[in-house]
Amino acid sequence: MKGCLYFLCAELAMAYFAAGYHKLRSGKWRNGEALSCILSTRLFGYRRLANWLASVPWLSAVLCWTVIAWELSFPFVLILPSLIKIPMLAFGVLLHISIAMTMGLNKFLWAFCSLYPAVLAADVATLCSLPWGM
Repeated sequence: MKGCLYFLCAELAMAYFAAGYHKLRSGKWRNGEALSCILSTRLFGYRRLANWLASVPWLSAVLCWTVIAWELSFPFVLILPSLIKIPMLAFGVLLHISIAMTMGLNKFLWAFCSLYPAVLAADVATLCSLPWGM
């Protein structure tokens, strides 16, 4: 049973890290244009927010880099103490709620946040300290 729990946590961490890695490689994410570009599309659009973010480029850049940094650092949540783990997961909930509200990607909210209790329950630090033969 614990093996499944650890596998789900590893999948979640890998998904966030991969997303952050690909955002880091994107010039639009690095220069802060990505959010306003995404929000100006017809499919994921929220035109007023896109225009506002385009008019405040420093804020757009801060938001882009915050998402990149959070996604890249997410795997560490598996070994961090609860004092840091809970705020990181709370940020994830807020991130996914804002994505659902602005872009209509509400399935991401349920798919990702449903694994957050597994992250809280998994004691990966203890697993890493055990000899692998046990």
